[in-house]
Amino acid sequence: MNVKQRNLIANYTTALTCLTSLIIINTQPANAASTSGQFTAQTVMSPSCTLSASTMGFAAYTGAEITATSNLVVNCTNAAPFTLSFSDTDHTGGLYKLVRDATAGSATTDYLNIFFKNAANATMTNAGATITGTGIGSSATAGVITGTIPAQAGRTAGTFAKTMTLVINY
Repeated sequence: MNVKQRNLIANYTTALTCLTSLIIINTQPANAASTSGQFTAQTVMSPSCTLSASTMGFAAYTGAEITATSNLVVNCTNAAPFTLSFSDTDHTGGLYKLVRDATAGSATTDYLNIFFKNAANATMTNAGATITGTGIGSSATAGVITGTIPAQAGRTAGTFAKTMTLVINY
């Protein structure tokens, strides 16, 4: 090999060595910095309740004492405590009045006395007995109210009714 060929091989070798070094240098990972942080995922679930009650349908009144019941159904958030009570004021001594339909000359004395008791046999009034429970997250029977119309004489025939208002506190 002559000097010219040796110089050419040396130049190619030098160029190849430089190129190989450049590739090696450029394939090294960059020194990147990193850090970490945190976040909190949060929500609030407020308690809620709904209430429904079946109609308290009595048999035909004949002057003798009769009773009927109404089932109370609540749907409260799971584990939410609740209290059911009347918001209506009783007329006297826990008695309410079922008033006769106001047609055909009905007088204010056309009424039937009625009182209501909870399952513990306590008289329900707006300041009296309540029904308490804890929600289960779905509809459930919370209790039963029993209405009693005691024996009363001298009442005029007709339809007697009163709409009672229940309150649920939760």
